[in-house]
Amino acid sequence: MLLDLIATVTGIAVGDNVCCATDLKSGGTTLLITLFAAHSPQLLYVPGRIVHHAAATYRGDGKIDTKDVPDITDRAAAATC
Repeated sequence: MLLDLIATVTGIAVGDNVCCATDLKSGGTTLLITLFAAHSPQLLYVPGRIVHHAAATYRGDGKIDTKDVPDITDRAAAATC
């Protein structure tokens, strides 16, 4: 299923650079990192402390992982992909 997801994303982005980001680097994310390393999309690591500080700019948002997505996306977009 994860390989299908990677294939779909890279298929949609034909000719474009695929860049993914995570704020985790161990545990279950190890599988994702390994799959991306083997199938070439660039994977960025955004440290949790950066996500925490970025979250302060989104007032009123509680701490749940789904609300970290905009923070991680903003930081990844600022990086060179």
